[in-house]
Amino acid sequence: MWIGDVGQGDWEEIDVEPAGAGGRNYGWNRMEGAHCYPPGSACDTTGLIRPLLEYDHNSGCSVTGGVVYRGAALPELGGSYFYGDFCTGLVRSARLGPGNTVESRDWTGVLRRATGGTMTQLSAFGLDGRGELYLLLHDGEVYRLRRKS
Repeated sequence: MWIGDVGQGDWEEIDVEPAGAGGRNYGWNRMEGAHCYPPGSACDTTGLIRPLLEYDHNSGCSVTGGVVYRGAALPELGGSYFYGDFCTGLVRSARLGPGNTVESRDWTGVLRRATGGTMTQLSAFGLDGRGELYLLLHDGEVYRLRRKS
């Protein structure tokens, strides 16, 4: 299970809960991302699970958790988890590889609004009945991820 976890003040994070694991502690409220909270403090990280990915507030302010792509239109993206940021229009994907390595891709410059500009106020991701990916902006605009014609 992929988890988009909104941070306290400086860091946004993506966690992964393996099937059957359950009960893992991702650090709230001692950590924000992979960093002790409050900033500059020392904390006991014993037994805490670090995030798979994180980004600071220079890149965004509120992670919008996403979905795992399982569609057929873009098979090379199968198993990729898509997530974004509400404030900045950041859109990224991540996929776990052998040995839990992470393959990341930044889509921010590729995905553009029909009216131009970045997809700010990204509020949700969804899948249709065939597993194809959609992005929803707060103003109601809906976008589908597809191969460029």
